Amino acid sequence: MVFRTLNSLAVSFLCAVAAVAQPFLVDFPAGAVLRGAVFDASGDAVYLSAYDLNEVWKVLAASGEILARADAGKGASALASDGAVLACVNRSAKTVSLIRLNDFSVIGEASVGSGADEITALPGGGFAVANGFSDSITLIDPGNPGAPVTINGVSSVPSGIAASESLLAVTTRSPAALLVYAGGSQTPNATVPLPDGPSKVASLPGDQFAVLTKQSVVVVDGGIGRIVAERAIVARDIASRGDRVLILGAASVDICDAALNPLSTVPVEGDSSSIAAGTNGFALLSPKYKAWSLCATLPAATGQTVAGATAPGNVPEPAPVEAAQLPALEDTNAAPVEPEPVVVAQAEPAVETPEPEIVETAPAEPAAIEPTPEPIAATAEVESETEATAPEVSP
Repeated sequence: MVFRTLNSLAVSFLCAVAAVAQPFLVDFPAGAVLRGAVFDASGDAVYLSAYDLNEVWKVLAASGEILARADAGKGASALASDGAVLACVNRSAKTVSLIRLNDFSVIGEASVGSGADEITALPGGGFAVANGFSDSITLIDPGNPGAPVTINGVSSVPSGIAASESLLAVTTRSPAALLVYAGGSQTPNATVPLPDGPSKVASLPGDQFAVLTKQSVVVVDGGIGRIVAERAIVARDIASRGDRVLILGAASVDICDAALNPLSTVPVEGDSSSIAAGTNGFALLSPKYKAWSLCATLPAATGQTVAGATAPGNVPEPAPVEAAQLPALEDTNAAPVEPEPVVVAQAEPAVETPEPEIVETAPAEPAAIEPTPEPIAATAEVESETEATAPEVSP
């Protein structure tokens, strides 16, 4: 009797510990090469793009059941949602399919430039696409998809794109920089030099942006045009949700605050190449194995910080960059006014260390944020496409 009681208690204890300690990742087979993912506002559904099937799916997050399908163009890849419309970049077709969410029907298609890949929803309405081979950005109004607006001269090789409350940020490969555009502007209000090889960018509150480079993740304050935090890490992808930055590495997902101090870690296995952040968790895509994974709940924050996550303090504070407001263009073929872009000095990138020591410290305070300009609208002007300089590899 005593043995049974002790054994029962031991089993119960182990199960309880496992339930508390493990933010379980649930794997789902897809039977297709998935290239894009975005959650709905509730986090109950995930939208996935099937690259090889030229489709977009609405999937129930809890079970992986496909609730609806919509036809997209050839090479369905990056996704973005404004809450009413879902936009899918069709990489090979050089178009963007627009899908109404309430009935999951295709309501239009917009043409974009060569090398289109990354897309973001604009807070003022519409979408912006980075066109990597066209050195341009495309702005799309879902109400008038046949008349997209193009911003040219995004030099050069734009790759990542993200929008904050009032700014649009685009990473470029040559030179390695983050271009920051204010609402209504065709030229960047600030050009922030970055470490080599910037790719993905994700927005944070207060007009800040997390940027993934080859050897680090940095946080740029778009209002003042400077790097305010940097962490040496080799990662595959990043995403954001509120003031949290999710960093996908080879063996884990690190959840960090806006100063890049780690809050918690979720171990991962397999060959996931991209991450999408939801209301409570995240999704991982594995195109190689035609599968995806879901973490429905993030683990509790540990409060630990990493010595490699620093806020550069030896750089003089530059003068705030004023967000010039230009009127919306009536003639999209007119030559844009091109004032000299502002190039802001940046601190030397942090030297990567093999295994940074974990230190119990308070998170670094992010830099002060300038007042918020007017939100960006898709009718302002922006066009986008992203793609690496290397040729595309067929899945």
